[in-house]
Order: sequence, then C-alpha cells, then structure tokens
Amino acid sequence: MAYNTWKGDAAVGDVVNQDDIDTLIDWDENTITLKTNNAARLVVDNSSVSGSGDLEFAGNTFLGGTLNVTGNITTVGDLILDDGGSLKEAGGTAAFTYDGSGHVTKIGQDTPSNGQVLTWDTGGTPDRAVWSAAAGAAAGSDTQVQFNDGGSNLGGDGGLTYNKTTDVLSFVNASGSGILQTVGATILGSTLNVSGAVTLAANTSATNITATSLSASANLQSAGPTTLGSTLNVSGAVTMAGNLVGTAISGSGTLQMVGGATIGQSLHVSGALGNIASIGLGTTAVHATAVRQLSIADGTQPQFATANQISIGSKQSTGLTSDGSTLTLQTECLAQNTALDAVGTLSHRITIWLNGIEYYLYLDPV
Repeated sequence: MAYNTWKGDAAVGDVVNQDDIDTLIDWDENTITLKTNNAARLVVDNSSVSGSGDLEFAGNTFLGGTLNVTGNITTVGDLILDDGGSLKEAGGTAAFTYDGSGHVTKIGQDTPSNGQVLTWDTGGTPDRAVWSAAAGAAAGSDTQVQFNDGGSNLGGDGGLTYNKTTDVLSFVNASGSGILQTVGATILGSTLNVSGAVTLAANTSATNITATSLSASANLQSAGPTTLGSTLNVSGAVTMAGNLVGTAISGSGTLQMVGGATIGQSLHVSGALGNIASIGLGTTAVHATAVRQLSIADGTQPQFATANQISIGSKQSTGLTSDGSTLTLQTECLAQNTALDAVGTLSHRITIWLNGIEYYLYLDPV
C-alpha cells in the first residue's frame, strides 16, 4: 500500500495500514513515531532517536552524538572506541581508558605507582579491584630465605640463608615448643644450649653440649676431652675405649674396666656393709660380709720382679694337707738361704690374722 493510494478510513496527519490499522506512522509536533500493534517501536524527535525493541543496522552506522541505551548491548564483532576513548559509568566517571596505540592508560579510580598490580580489596565499600605492590618480589639478598615480614610483605635476613649448591641451611638461632629433629648429620659451629631434656636416637658429635638433662637410646660419644661441671649419673653400663678423667666417679652398679686402669692418686672406696665397700681384683664375687677388704682372685705369679716394686697376688697352695688359695709375693729382693738354727734367738714378733685366727709372726732383725 502506497501512502497516496490507501482505501478506507484514515486519520488526518497519520499514515495507517488499512489492512492492519494498529501498524502506522504517527506524526506529532516535532515527533515521528513508528508503531506496530499500536506500540511505539521507533521515535524520532528534535534531539534523539529511540526505540523499545531491537535496533538493527545491516550496514555501517555512524552516530554524530551520544548513543544512550537503557538495556544491554550485544555485538558479534569488535567494540571500537576512538583514540583515548573510555568506558564510563552513568555519572560520566571513566572506569577503563586506552589510547590510540591500544595501551590501557586507566583502570579503576586508583593512581598506581610503578610496579604495582591489580588486587581484589574486600576491605573497602564496595569490594573492588585496587592497585597494590606486587607480592611476589623477592626481598633481601641472594640466598636469604623469604619470610612473612609484618603480615603483608616478604622479608629476607642474613641470619637465615640457604645455599642450593651445598644444600646447607644456615641460621643464627632456632627455638621451638615441639620436637627439633634432624634426620641426617648435624654440625653445630657453636654451643648447643638446651633448657630441657635432650634425647639422642643416634650418634651425636659437637664441640660443646650444655643441657639440664642428656639421654640417648644409642651411643653417646665424645671424640675429644669431655668436661662435666657436675656429677655424671649413669643408670646403665659405661664403656670407655680411652681414658676416663674425673674428680669423682660414683655409680649404683658395677664400675668395670676391661683394659688397663691408671689411678694417679689414692683410690677411695666407700659404702655400706658388703662387697660394695670393698675392692675385687679379678673378681666381682667379694663376700657379702667383707667391709673395706681387698679380694684377689687366683692369678699367674710373674716370673721376675719389676724394678722398684713388688707383686702381691693369690695362688693355689700345693704343700699343705688342705690346699687352697694363699698369698703370693714376688719381690725384687731374693730370699736368703739361712737355716733357722743359725739365726739364733728370734727377738721380734708381730701378729697377723689368718682365716679368722690371730697368729704371731716371729722376725729376725737385720
């Protein structure tokens, strides 16, 4: 139907489809409205073009002014902004801007410093993206271990370093409320101070070990001299391959030396009634009634005396009716072969105890 060949009624000033009268062009003062189903689809006035449905252009479309859209914009191609263009909120504040070379020149409302990155901030109102310092930048110097410094920054310090070539972790001080465990060998360059107990599951070596209590399920070995500021208490056996030097040595069990033992001064043995208060040479079977006695097991008498000393021992007797262990003497001075009747009168005597009986021993003065 042409505008000048309609049939039927028509309102003056409007163009109406005679077959579908609710489809029309409505002219008003300074306004033209296109309607379908009697609803405005496109409105053109002195200042704008607006529509209530989809606005579709098959070819290029150029707008000389602002395009205001109250709904969504969907595009299957690129959204191109002119050089220096921005995406703005309704009040006109730019949220995103880039230049003619494609460089982004603005994101958000912060003014970032060099090296900052976008992070999500839940502490503001509303939650939003803000600029902040990069969290991944290393602090300190080479080989320094990174740690949380102040709650939000990475820190590094010369007191905690790691050498990846030698696989060595170095630190000045280490403390903990739980177990400090080293699976392999551990080398301490200085003193190990322990306020509580130290339990060693394997061999441990150190220049100095200072502890209130020191215990181990394996060997406790000191390669060099060991100085104890107080008493060494051992609940089990003590085995020493070298010298044991101490001001005082005490124990509730047996003090046993497999090899030679050298005592530079007096050997003092104290204790209560019984063999704990006595000394046994070659035997631990000291009689329970012995008090401060020297018990010597049968041994081998030396063939020759050592210069400036005598040997005292025990040996089985073969010349008596009732044989048994008897006293042996090996002296540097040989016995003189002199008959008793040539001695004359024995003018001196002393007493000795033999098997619970006291005897006189007569002597011939020199």
